[in-house]
Amino acid sequence: MLKKLQKKKNEGLASFKNLPKSEKIYSHSSVFKDVKVGMRNIILEDDEIKNITVYDTSGLYSDPNYSHIYEEGLKKIRGNWLQNRKGIIKSSKTDLKYI
Repeated sequence: MLKKLQKKKNEGLASFKNLPKSEKIYSHSSVFKDVKVGMRNIILEDDEIKNITVYDTSGLYSDPNYSHIYEEGLKKIRGNWLQNRKGIIKSSKTDLKYI
């Protein structure tokens, strides 16, 4: 039976870093070497299925090796991938005019 995680009052992102019986892993692409996809390997209490790997939507926040600095904003993890894409044209910003 799965146990539901309870979030206590005044807890931030740090409370979700250590999820029980699971670990953060990364899947690497053979095409895009710099892009890592966060996955979570969950250990099951089953004789036939020992573990299951699912997509982890929590981003870098659930990685125990990651320390976030709020003043710097989000990391630009897809910068090289965007630069190497074909058909992408860098243009100047368009000024919006409100009527």
